[in-house]
Amino acid sequence: MNAPPQAASASQPSALPCRDPDDARARLARILGNVKVPTFPEGHRRLLHAIRDERCSPAHLSRLVASDPGVSIRLMRTVNSAAFSLPQKVSSISHAIALLGRRSLEQTVLALGVTHSLPKWPNRQFNTKLFWRAAARRATIARALCERFEPEAAETCFTAALLLDMAVPLLVKARPRTYLDILEGWRAGEAPLHDLETETFGWNHSEVGSLLAAAWSFPEVLRTAIADHHAGGTLGVPMAVRLVATMGEEADNKLNVDLLMATAVHEFGLPPDPVRSAVDTGVRRYDELARCLS
Repeated sequence: MNAPPQAASASQPSALPCRDPDDARARLARILGNVKVPTFPEGHRRLLHAIRDERCSPAHLSRLVASDPGVSIRLMRTVNSAAFSLPQKVSSISHAIALLGRRSLEQTVLALGVTHSLPKWPNRQFNTKLFWRAAARRATIARALCERFEPEAAETCFTAALLLDMAVPLLVKARPRTYLDILEGWRAGEAPLHDLETETFGWNHSEVGSLLAAAWSFPEVLRTAIADHHAGGTLGVPMAVRLVATMGEEADNKLNVDLLMATAVHEFGLPPDPVRSAVDTGVRRYDELARCLS
């Protein structure tokens, strides 16, 4: 989750690098205390394994997806949303696989697995629906930026941008009183969220998110993006992810992209008009995706 623009500051790369799933789960258990470390859904895990297996034919893959109604329904709703901007509506699982390709299908199944696994509960001080709306907006803007400037990175950036702050709902559940106070201080502009977390706990939500990604055996590019998206100059984080990480969590009608624009122009040397056009495109696309995720 990002510091409001007026309080933004660069963070150091993750202090908790981890690649071993068992080690990551052990570290998470210490951080989360009485809250159980969430598991990635087995159905989504099986599908990811099949998608990554080149010996698995499209027909067999279609049958696997269709055999899990929960996954197939959410997958169809998601890929038919404006976020994907497909040239035609997807009419079946096999049609979705043919249009998306394995890489895009993998990223979509992974993202849906995460949203299924993380806590969703009513809380007067933390609205999970608004949280996922902000994540969806970040993801569709990242995709639109990639379509303009880095088409080959579109799928990775979409998923990474969606999941950058995935540890936050878990931390709210694990440490409700303390973490909600931190969120309140961040929203009041006391300091960047990363700084408030580190001062209180000795770690921040990006580091915890990277541990969760390691526990779930996510690809390294996603683990790096989640861990270091606020670290200025980090080479392993795609440009579009770095840009959307600068956005604050303002209400929908108060989206402030000044810092994103400044970073795009001055750090990456991008022309401002196409950047602004891509942001506008992403904003137009995100509402349907947000409904699919919540």
